Parts: sequence; C-alpha cells; structure tokens
Amino acid sequence: MNFLDHFQKIVENYTQKIIKISYNKYKIRWPYEDYFKITSLANMITFLEKDLDYKFGNLLSDEIESKIISLRKLVKSNYDFAVKIITELPNQEDQFKQYKEYLIVTYSKVKNFVNLTLIKWIFHNIIHEEIYVNGQYIDVDKYYEVGFHKLINDFLLQQIKLIKVIIKLSPEDSELQEILLQKNSEIISNNNTIKLLKETK
Repeated sequence: MNFLDHFQKIVENYTQKIIKISYNKYKIRWPYEDYFKITSLANMITFLEKDLDYKFGNLLSDEIESKIISLRKLVKSNYDFAVKIITELPNQEDQFKQYKEYLIVTYSKVKNFVNLTLIKWIFHNIIHEEIYVNGQYIDVDKYYEVGFHKLINDFLLQQIKLIKVIIKLSPEDSELQEILLQKNSEIISNNNTIKLLKETK
C-alpha cells in the first residue's frame, strides 16, 4: 500500500489549522502547518506576539526553533518506524486501519504537547516565572524536559502497540520480540529520567 496516497486525506480530515487554548487569562492561538512540519517558527511567533502582546527577542526565538526542530525529528523518526512495521501486515485493509489510527493518535499527542508544554514553556520564559504544578513550583526548562520525555514515551507506546499486532500474527518472530524488549527498555529508561528530573531541585 502506498501510504502517501492516504496521508493527505487523513491529515486534512482530522487536524485543525488554527489551535486555540486558554492559559493564565490569555486566549492563545498557534498555526498547525502539517503532520511533519507541525508549525513554522515565523507564523507561530506572529500569532503569539499578537495574543500575548509581546515582542520576541532573538534568543527566545532561537530556543523555540530548536525545540520545534527536535519535535519534528521525533515525529519523523517514529513515523518511519511505524510505517515499516505496518507494512508487515498481510492485507491492505488492516494496514490502512493501523496507519490511520497511528496518524490520528500521534497528531493528538503532539498537539497536546505543544498546548500543555511548549506554550507554557514559552509563556513562563516571557514572564520569568516557574510553573506551578501539583502544589509546587517547577523550573520551566525542567518542566519542558519532563513533558518531552513523556511525549517520547507516548510514541514508544504506539510503536509497542503496532509491534504486538504483528507478533500476534508471527509469534515466532524473534527479531520482533527483540525489538519489543528494546522499546520496553527505552520506556523504562525514560521513566527513570522523568523521575530524576522531578526529584532534582
């Protein structure tokens, strides 16, 4: 199955072009460009400067761009892995079902990450304040790192789900079993990193 034949239609049907959130008395918007690009720095800053009534300096703009680039790399590498696994399914109907679900779920995860982590990181960098979470104040960079590692785990869980679908069809596939163990180990490692970040002051 040529996945790209279905990609654009799925993305158009299940994604928003302008995403709106409310945070700390502000109505904030940011433009969703496409699945891989996510957003463009220039357009995002244009929206945020207007909504927050703030002029972004070069340093903060560069930091935001770096984070967007890292996010794009995460999305692309996981997409490539998912497509490789999905092609192992024996019929196109199952391939399409898993492909569509993967795109929708991961789009939602990335959108929520931008809303709940990246936008908050930007906002609190502007006002130079820590983020108040679960009864305590957290450093903005630490807050972002925790959120990003959680997003990595979200993608890993999607990979694991797809691998398990294939293993049901080929339970004797030792290579897939090994990949599954590796992905579970990556989640454990990420969870340890998250725990350490939360514990350090």
